[in-house]
Amino acid sequence: MMKILLERAAVMAGLEQVLLSATNTQTAALALYCSLGFESFGTEPRALNINGEFIDER
Repeated sequence: MMKILLERAAVMAGLEQVLLSATNTQTAALALYCSLGFESFGTEPRALNINGEFIDER
């Protein structure tokens, strides 16, 4: 599904980049994004608060 979405995005006029994010705990999502050519450019510390626990997002 992600490959199809990226193929569609590639032909959209004016679209220059696609940004994705996932928490550090979502290892499967991070691995998928990496396999599709995405690169991590930083971490947003304490991006989410889930049940009182802060989780970083990248």
